[in-house]
Amino acid sequence: MTGNLAVVEESRPAQDQPKKTEPTPKHEMTLAELKALQEWFFVRKRSIQAISAELGRNKTEVAMIFTEKASVREKILGYYRFLGGDGEPTALQLKNWFEKEKINYPAIEKATGLSKTKISQYFNRQERIDSLLALKKRIEMQEAMPDIATGDFVMTSVAQEVEMVLKLAHLDHTMGMLYGDSGLGKTRAAREYAKKHPGLIFIECKSWSNRITIADELATALRIDRSEGSVAVLLQRAARALKGTGRMLVIDNAHFFKPQVLDDLWGIYDESGCSIVVMGVPKLWDRMSDRNGWRYDQFQSRVGVTRHVLMITGEDVRKWLAANGITDPKIVAEFDKKKNLPGHLRYLSQILTKLKRICDAAKCEPTVKHFEMAVKAVRESFV
Repeated sequence: MTGNLAVVEESRPAQDQPKKTEPTPKHEMTLAELKALQEWFFVRKRSIQAISAELGRNKTEVAMIFTEKASVREKILGYYRFLGGDGEPTALQLKNWFEKEKINYPAIEKATGLSKTKISQYFNRQERIDSLLALKKRIEMQEAMPDIATGDFVMTSVAQEVEMVLKLAHLDHTMGMLYGDSGLGKTRAAREYAKKHPGLIFIECKSWSNRITIADELATALRIDRSEGSVAVLLQRAARALKGTGRMLVIDNAHFFKPQVLDDLWGIYDESGCSIVVMGVPKLWDRMSDRNGWRYDQFQSRVGVTRHVLMITGEDVRKWLAANGITDPKIVAEFDKKKNLPGHLRYLSQILTKLKRICDAAKCEPTVKHFEMAVKAVRESFV
């Protein structure tokens, strides 16, 4: 009986056999869609250099995603149809089809006139585009995530000092330097100043920032064509675009810069007369004070206003907590004890975020015990 069943199973018509389902083909992005994606990143101050760093990819490889010519696809697709293929397959589907038909790269090269490199880049474009879309999704999630500890902007003593430096540099058309520990609120204060002065260009540097990324950022802000010319030419165009406008350039995290970028900045200042303020941690001042050559002297001699921002005060903490709905004296006192620990206001913000989430989950008002739980949660997140 078992044998008969086996025979029946083997003789079952092919159409009755379970079919393998192929994954739904991904959309082949057009050049217009890729340009729109690039603009989406640029609006969020993600230059090609920044995107490549976040993806861990070569800058040229990322740039080619946005500049790939439609003719490459047309030639490969034309050969595919000549061989009997139909439809509008994606790059990955084309690659799989050629492999299945045992058509190698030399044959595709000969038929299309494309180099092996261009063919390979096209076949692997979907994986690169997918990584871009994944990065876009991560950024969108970060933007959508509420930061419940931020609250309204509070004019702390640190924020007042930041505003004073920016105002003086702006009014006197000079260069400024402002430095202090991380987490004091320097960046937030500068951003608030920028909101009141729409002409201000604010650039927040990263560890990978260099003269290329600065040129990219300036070109984006000033809507300068980036397609032609060297970095030096692009910086010169930026300086000329700034000349006589009364605009101001504020660069945060300038301690990441190498001497060449500092040379570029004072060059832009000399050419444009535009106010420029650099901000960073005390390392920024240490580098300026280390006079191992003319580079730092040239920059520092143009600085008309300098400020070392120190600590936040107890009054700053009280005002900041009140803006975030915390007025219990016991809780305020606990926060005050930690105001001068590394991270300062940023560290307190992390504690406050955890504290609010703990209390929201428990549906209760915060207590000292909840505060201690929040501190422990922040510490464990760094383990």
